[in-house]
Amino acid sequence: MQGSFPLPLGRINCGEKEYRNSINPEEAIQKLGSAGVSNPEVRLDSFVESFPRRMKWLRENGGRFSWRYTTDPWKVFVAEVLLMQCDRYRVSDLYEQFLERFKSPYKIINAREDEVEKYLEEIGLSNQRIRTYKEAAEQFVNQQGQVPNSLEGLQEPHGSGPYISRATMLFAFGEPVALYDTNMESFLEEQFGLTDLSHEEGLEVMESLTPQDAGIARAMYFSILDQQDS
Repeated sequence: MQGSFPLPLGRINCGEKEYRNSINPEEAIQKLGSAGVSNPEVRLDSFVESFPRRMKWLRENGGRFSWRYTTDPWKVFVAEVLLMQCDRYRVSDLYEQFLERFKSPYKIINAREDEVEKYLEEIGLSNQRIRTYKEAAEQFVNQQGQVPNSLEGLQEPHGSGPYISRATMLFAFGEPVALYDTNMESFLEEQFGLTDLSHEEGLEVMESLTPQDAGIARAMYFSILDQQDS
């Protein structure tokens, strides 16, 4: 279910029953079992029962980063590119400065490459990010300055892979899509004992656990990201 949700962290007051009603438990049990979880029904029940505790932890400890206070697609996309393989606290120091200078895709296009590079070098990011921003800006400007609201469109720029596109769809457009990266990989190992999953297998499991309410999905993923980083 696409829609609006409380910022910055989503529907953090979601309880056990509400979470269960926002997924398809039978599908989740099937996906967990296929991935190698023993007693998948019991393990799913355990996770569902723990959901209110996860939300309580998020309320008390969740990161209040500035990019979580917006659903502006350009601002969310900029944050997700910066966050790839970079510490979020280092990104936090740069994010506002970067957006102050590059408020829109048009500003990136009109900037010299060495000017963009100067900002990214501050947190040790490579030239690959410059190419990502440049290609993305050109694509977005060709669409009247609009960030595309599709997974396919968001993956067109160089370096903008499945995670960036999915995170932008969830956190900017309110589409309850699944995310999968090393944080989710660690979460599945800790919660369900799953290891050595391919990206496709891991994504399938996360899809079955992702609430169809975008506000709950936002809260769930922030709880995973923040707990893995704590």
